[in-house]
Amino acid sequence: MHELGEWATRQHSKFKQADVDPKRPKLTADSGMTHVEARILELVAKLHPEPFAALHRFSEDHRDFVDPVTATFDREIQFYVAYLEHIAPLRAAGLCFAYPQVVERATAVRAYETFDLALAAQLIGDQREVVRNDFELHPPERVLVVTGANQGGKTTFARTFGQLAYLGS
Repeated sequence: MHELGEWATRQHSKFKQADVDPKRPKLTADSGMTHVEARILELVAKLHPEPFAALHRFSEDHRDFVDPVTATFDREIQFYVAYLEHIAPLRAAGLCFAYPQVVERATAVRAYETFDLALAAQLIGDQREVVRNDFELHPPERVLVVTGANQGGKTTFARTFGQLAYLGS
């Protein structure tokens, strides 16, 4: 609990009228309700205890049930939202993004003006230029050999290639 919440609980404990029913779930800020909505729901539950008791029993009986589609969606949507938040300042700085095109038969693998996402975020934050790279592989090519001077961007290019493969999957 946050320090402010603990302080408020201590300050308002003298106004407590009765013990809370331990069978009734506690409504928290995570429930998405305001304190007024939560209090209204508590009063409705007192007026109509049978449906709420049945709902509580159902919830307890199925506590471990998670629909696989819902679990997958939950995990993936968190990733997508985090990705969109991460790239927003990069887009605002003029860097381009595209959706991968996945095909069934072997075609060229290519990316234009691509960059390392982590390094780009750092450089944009420091108001520095982001170096972009292009590459293409045409069948039967399957290997890239990257050469160059020390500190010339070989590792950054390899990280970029790995990020593209991961995000494309």
